Amino acid sequence: MLRGAMHTMRIFMPWRSHIPELLSRGRFRTQTELVTALSERGFSLTQATVSRELSALGVVKIDGCYRLPAVPAVGAHLRHWKVTAGECLVVLGTEPAFAMVVAQAIDAAGLEGVLGTVAGDDTVSVATLGPSGTDLLLSWLGVSGDPMDTPPEEAVGASGPASSRSR
Repeated sequence: MLRGAMHTMRIFMPWRSHIPELLSRGRFRTQTELVTALSERGFSLTQATVSRELSALGVVKIDGCYRLPAVPAVGAHLRHWKVTAGECLVVLGTEPAFAMVVAQAIDAAGLEGVLGTVAGDDTVSVATLGPSGTDLLLSWLGVSGDPMDTPPEEAVGASGPASSRSR
């Protein structure tokens, strides 16, 4: 194991996937309220642990309530995407020369269930642990569906989703 690398490693812990779900479905004004909601789901966590996770997810307080960031601030449009390999691989098509920007944003987000990225010029491959990691990634990107052949005029990015995924 490399020294100094542990602070960036995100260990899979089941409770982490519950925070985005809770934030998208409910209104939480305090971290204590979120700790209580997680406790009701069987997870015993401290406020400090939840605080660190909220920070890692980029959660912000809007109108007094905790909210996930609406869309990633990568500044690049996705032209198409494909979920494949048993929902453990997501292939993203970007504008030329933007794949590295998108990959770095995904890596920096530290999304639960996202193992890593490989970027070319206009294509990013994202490895996930499975459907939950894939769903979280697509939600973070602000897209849904599985449109491998999305026309450029329906490209997504900071403006939001173009269609819905079918499984």
